[in-house]
Amino acid sequence: VADAQVREAISLAVLPDGSVVWVEYGGCAIRRATTAGVVQALLGNGTCANAGDGGPALGATTMNPHGVAVA
Repeated sequence: VADAQVREAISLAVLPDGSVVWVEYGGCAIRRATTAGVVQALLGNGTCANAGDGGPALGATTMNPHGVAVA
């Protein structure tokens, strides 16, 4: 995680397994850091736009996501 670059993280949530999920407003993505230090993209490919409906979440673009919640 020490090498991960986070762009404008504005919201975060802690999952039951201890992983942290956050919204990158400027990076137009939702990412997760595991307790082992692995950073994964959950949504968005890093491009700020509105495209990709119906396709895989990692291939989609998003326009400045605002929040994340854990149920």
